[in-house]
Amino acid sequence: PPLQLRGIQAPALDAIQQGQSPVIAVMPTGAGKSLLFMLPAWVCSSGITVVVVPLLALRADLKDRCDQLQISCVEWESRRPVDDASIVLVTPESALTADFFSFLNRARSHYKLDRIVIDERHMILNQTQFRSLTARLGHLAKFEAPMVYLTATLPHQQEALFCQRIGTTPEDAHIFRTHTTRPNLTYRIVDIPVPSHARYISNFAKEPRVVDLIQERIRHSVPGKVIIYAPTIPT
Repeated sequence: PPLQLRGIQAPALDAIQQGQSPVIAVMPTGAGKSLLFMLPAWVCSSGITVVVVPLLALRADLKDRCDQLQISCVEWESRRPVDDASIVLVTPESALTADFFSFLNRARSHYKLDRIVIDERHMILNQTQFRSLTARLGHLAKFEAPMVYLTATLPHQQEALFCQRIGTTPEDAHIFRTHTTRPNLTYRIVDIPVPSHARYISNFAKEPRVVDLIQERIRHSVPGKVIIYAPTIPT
């Protein structure tokens, strides 16, 4: 069946395909933000799309989806060449290293750096200790590739601050926005004391109190789904 674009996907894709920069897309969770970089990478597989993704689960999901669509996609490792990939997934920390800068310079010199995409864009506004390096991701614009920022959380009143952080203005940015309210989604923050050995995700998920919470939420959410996020490093 022909591809059906939804909401702001069509105008945002048009801007991205034309190389406009920066493009800022504000779309609700599950509305198809990843299509905005996966489709151009599939259409022009000889170029490189860099995608900065802060969460392990999101990187794994994107890798699986690219594999299913036969889009060449790799996760960045400084000791492994990635020059032949259409999509390169990288953490915020690795994206700001000298090794990755060398990779970007090499890709640019060969005219292969099509765009740099920053997913979960709201973390650029984060000034706390958690992933504080993400506030500096706007510096990637110095590599002169079209910049694309994706998020579900950019209030109107923070647009000017965000644009300042990435070195532009709201007037010069190409902002595409749709309603991000999802009435079918709810979230809760639960503080579960666990022993020190269980602060890593591999042990955390096995703790009896955590297992009980997951089972209780699943029972109350049928036929919906439950996603559990937990820290992967001690806090």
